[in-house]
Amino acid sequence: MIETVELETTRVDLVRSLKEQAHSLIKQAIVKGTLRPGQVYSQQRLSEWLGISRTPVREALLELQSAGWVRIHRGIGTEVIPLSPDDVREIFEMRDALENKAFELAVERMDEDSLAALEEICRRLEDHVGRGDVMAFLDDDREFHLIAARAAGNSRLASAIESLRDQFLRVGIYALQRSGRMAEATAEHLKILEGLKARDIQAVRAAVTEHLRATYKEVLGAL
Repeated sequence: MIETVELETTRVDLVRSLKEQAHSLIKQAIVKGTLRPGQVYSQQRLSEWLGISRTPVREALLELQSAGWVRIHRGIGTEVIPLSPDDVREIFEMRDALENKAFELAVERMDEDSLAALEEICRRLEDHVGRGDVMAFLDDDREFHLIAARAAGNSRLASAIESLRDQFLRVGIYALQRSGRMAEATAEHLKILEGLKARDIQAVRAAVTEHLRATYKEVLGAL
């Protein structure tokens, strides 16, 4: 049985299609842990819970299955795929390779507008820490890394990192469970920003590596 929860985001959004709404809401529910790894949910129950008809829900589930978030069992329901330590290791190995390269390129190519955007995100991260708002923190954490990836000036690299960040959403909440970790992660982002502003490749590489290793350690510990 799916727990009864209040989802403000189920209000009709005329801009996005019903499939996009279902896709976004199901993904959010997985990230938040409302839909639990290893459990199976019927399409009918998901449709009733979301307030969205079965066809767009089915289409959204098919996309999520292709992305590795769920597994559809015909005649039974949809299972949220659990993440193993090996899954986490692979995600972070990819992040280490791709994001370090992106930040290295961003040192030379990032403009002042992008730096200002990163400064604003860091201010918001501090606000999220004060309020204990984990989901808002994850959203801005993601945006910080994507701004840097786009500033690298390599659209293929940025696209690969964006896809990888979507996968990271599934484990990101585990990285912030320990008291004090949000504040530590904020300090790590500030250190990355300082290196970017100084155009110091070595400092940026060291700060990104420190941040990724600390996050990986937290996720493994939480799993």
